[in-house]
Amino acid sequence: VEAGSVAGGEQGVLAAAALFFLWYASLYTGDNLGTRYEWQSPPPEAPVNLAFGRPTRMSSHTPGYPYLYNSRHAVDGGRGIDSCFFTDLEEDPWWQVDLQQVRRVGKILLYTGFGGERFNASPLAVSISDDGRLWRQVHLGMPVPDKVLEIRLELPENFRYLNIRASGRCVLSLNEVEVYEPEVESVSGG
Repeated sequence: VEAGSVAGGEQGVLAAAALFFLWYASLYTGDNLGTRYEWQSPPPEAPVNLAFGRPTRMSSHTPGYPYLYNSRHAVDGGRGIDSCFFTDLEEDPWWQVDLQQVRRVGKILLYTGFGGERFNASPLAVSISDDGRLWRQVHLGMPVPDKVLEIRLELPENFRYLNIRASGRCVLSLNEVEVYEPEVESVSGG
């Protein structure tokens, strides 16, 4: 056996061991010889508010302020008290939005504002319709001032019109009304 071949063999083993440990360290400690790995996927799509900017109407206007607190403020994207509607003080006031076509809906959000015995007399009735004449009530509940009332429909509903009615003599006022399609269940493979 020649002396040079043994030394070369040891160098080869050392080189192989060094490469193995370099590979191991880069794989398990993330040092990857300066290599950077990135996985990108498109961001999840934000749900679309089906009521945003759609035509609205209500049972009455606040005297002296027909433009300041009108029905369209409930679908303008503003959730604060500075963007709300008010009806006049009346019996069973109502507000309505036309989604302009029949849509499949899974969730309705009502952003309440003012409280007190004059505002949003309980309970609020939420009804839906395909034609604006025949209505089906999907929720009857107590609003809480300055809170979001989330109405998750047990089964998704198809409708074009949404109507919100307060019962009794009061002022109906909401900051925003949002309507969303049913949430899609994610399916993961195993």
